[in-house]
Amino acid sequence: MPETVFRLCVLEAQLHCYLHPRSASLRPGRVAQLFQLPKGPTKKAASTRLVTELLESTDSGTSTIAGISPVVPSVPAKLRDLFFSEKKRDDLSDCMLQALAFFTWQHNIALLRAESASIGCSCPSCQPTSS
Repeated sequence: MPETVFRLCVLEAQLHCYLHPRSASLRPGRVAQLFQLPKGPTKKAASTRLVTELLESTDSGTSTIAGISPVVPSVPAKLRDLFFSEKKRDDLSDCMLQALAFFTWQHNIALLRAESASIGCSCPSCQPTSS
């Protein structure tokens, strides 16, 4: 168990470093809503099942979240094997879904800005940010 917690903390630290300064606090309820996860005690099991199906589908090239998220990860076999070797996958699943939600929202923002630029929108929220 301590090894799993350590791995999770390392993964979270890596994500924070990678995403900073673009990182933002993600509300778990919004992430669950994006991936159409149920509310209540079955949410963790549904999250784990979704990520398991997603990782299994990366071999075949078909995504189980097609239509929900335009961002489909390319996960190396070594990382998939590491995920499947863990006994407690719910925290890792939550982490992956949060990352997918973040990139999905960033993708959608970029699409909206591109569309706004093509029609000449000049409002501040449509202007590109310098990061």
